Amino acid sequence: MQDHRLALSPGFMIDNFRLERVLGRGGFGITYAAVDQMLGRRVAIKELLPDTIATRLDGRTVEAQSSSLQENWEWAKERFLEEARALATFTHPAIVGIQRLIEANGTVYIVMDYIEGESLEQYFQRTGPAKSQLEVMGWLAPILSGLEKIHAANLLHRDIKPDNILLRSDGRPILIDFGSARSTIGATMTMTSIVTHGYSPIEQYQTKGRMGPWSDIYALGAVVCRSITGEKPPVAADRIVEDDFRWLSHRGLVGFSKDFLNSVDWALRVKTQERPQEIAQFKESLFRTLRIQKNASRFQNANAANQGSIKNEKNHRQYANTEMDSSSSGCLLNTITSFAIVIIILIILSFFK
Repeated sequence: MQDHRLALSPGFMIDNFRLERVLGRGGFGITYAAVDQMLGRRVAIKELLPDTIATRLDGRTVEAQSSSLQENWEWAKERFLEEARALATFTHPAIVGIQRLIEANGTVYIVMDYIEGESLEQYFQRTGPAKSQLEVMGWLAPILSGLEKIHAANLLHRDIKPDNILLRSDGRPILIDFGSARSTIGATMTMTSIVTHGYSPIEQYQTKGRMGPWSDIYALGAVVCRSITGEKPPVAADRIVEDDFRWLSHRGLVGFSKDFLNSVDWALRVKTQERPQEIAQFKESLFRTLRIQKNASRFQNANAANQGSIKNEKNHRQYANTEMDSSSSGCLLNTITSFAIVIIILIILSFFK
């Protein structure tokens, strides 16, 4: 629990929730595992605590680090609440559910569903690189669907990475830990606390970067890259100076169509205007490759069925011809036999004359 210097102590109560341990931490706050003492169920609680503009006093209260940051801190809390309320209206199997919002200890807490399972990063480490694009689409398609709903409400995740995608025990993915306050405090945060190297796009390294759905799309493309190759892309800020990223479509990866890899490469373009501008574009590009594969598979199956039908018909004809030959041979044999019998009878009768 104390692996974060500002984390609350085990057993600390927030309303009727008892904290158990730290689940995750980042530049914008700390996520805890907790238990609802009234209902007896486990939940996850995210505490807003951006560690470059706020700090904890007396082991409990969160305050701005200085009077000059007070306005930023108040604005961050207000926007955090607004975006959390918006997220709470969504019901989607790939988006973590929000149960409650709590204002206490000078900050804001989001009470969320607790998800049993492993992170996508843990899954990658356990299984190694994906073997086919169908394996990747198994977790990617639901996440795309959830993100599309989020973006439709003018919200962004801003911190998509393998650690923030959980796989339930049945394999279904769910996106967690939305970076709700980032649009409000991005200008005051240090670069290292805004970004996750390898997954964050270039605009998140800039105080005036133009962010939008294309920003989440870049991060998602980076997760796909990690899934396929076992490695995340180079840091986006480094790619601006010299882009030595080797495009996936140029690597000859087995199990992935060129069109699928081109779609992922499209998402990983450094310049914002060169990427898909919305999830619908990215989905269409990815799913088109699957439709082509399905159509090709159907054609192959149909062709195989036709070949089989032709072969069966040919075999049937051969069988019929054989039957006819056999029948003709049988008839000829019967005729010869009958004729022979008649001759024998005539010979026998000649002896009795």
